Parts: sequence; structure tokens; C-alpha cells
Amino acid sequence: MYGAWTLDGSGSSVLDFYQLGSSNVWDLNFGATGSADFADMLVDIQGDSNIFDMDVGGNASAEYLNFDLLILGSRNDFSTSFNNTNIWVAAGSGDTCGTNCTGTQTLAGIVIDADNVVWNFDITGDDNAFATKQSGNSGHSLTFELDGSDGDFQFIQDMTTTCTPACAGIINMTLDSENASVSVKQTD
Repeated sequence: MYGAWTLDGSGSSVLDFYQLGSSNVWDLNFGATGSADFADMLVDIQGDSNIFDMDVGGNASAEYLNFDLLILGSRNDFSTSFNNTNIWVAAGSGDTCGTNCTGTQTLAGIVIDADNVVWNFDITGDDNAFATKQSGNSGHSLTFELDGSDGDFQFIQDMTTTCTPACAGIINMTLDSENASVSVKQTD
């Protein structure tokens, strides 16, 4: 499934995606032009080794997005690249920061550049690679449940400007995993 999606933003657009199967490729850009405001996305995926490249509101607007994602499967990969500049790295020779150093890592994931995003997901399966970035000028809510071993999960939530009086930045996480790598960065 490929393409750039433009929704008119004058009301709520509901998008339901159900996928049953393995080795599929998604390459979607919501809000490529025009507006994708007030979208309600419901995505249910069952399968292994699927590849996803998703950008929501990257070029235009996707305010008040409500995105629910359920994945049941292993070795799924979200492949859009962006940089996380606050990932933990081991101290090396000549480092002045001691044992708690940070570095930069290119991530794979879903990029959500939108205001007032509600982002809920549930992933069950092993060896999944998943990262997401919520960015925008207003509040964000991220709720996720992860159940599976050996995965790589990385989450960034930030506000691009200072909100007055304040923007809500909420992250609720439930994690049941062994040998997984998890990074969470929240900034305003």
C-alpha cells in the first residue's frame, strides 16, 4: 500500500486499516498536501516481517490526530529514518561525561508532526523494531503496551515551541519483555 493522502480537515475522517499477512510493505504519507486534521486512524495488523514507512502531518497539517495501532506479529519494521540525539552510549576512552553519556542514533519509525495527538498502540511479538516521534506545538498523549522479547523500541515526544500556560505531554507505558532495548525521550 503506497501513497500520499490528503483529507479535507473540515471534520473527522475515519481511516480503518486491517491487514492479515506477512512480508507486506506500507509507504504512506498523511497530510502530504492540504490538511489531514481531525483524522481518526484505526490500524490492526496481524503478520510477520512487514515493513512500514509512515509520516503523518509531515508536510502540512494533521492536528487532533487520534491514532490506534494494534500489531500481532514478529520482526515487523518501521523504516522512516530520523535522529534521536539523546540515546545512551557507553563511555569510551577520553569521554568526559563518565558512565552516563549520550549520543545520536538514526531511528526507524512512524513520524507524527502534528498538534494534540492521541497515539495508542499495542504490540505483541518478538524482534520488532519500532520507533516514533511526536512533534508539534500543543499537547500529546502516548500510550503503549509492548509484549515481546528482543525488540528495539524508541520513542520521542517533544514540543516545538513553548506553550502558554502549558502543553500536556503524557506517556503511559506497559512493558513485558526480555532482552529488549527501550529509549524514551520527552522534552518541551
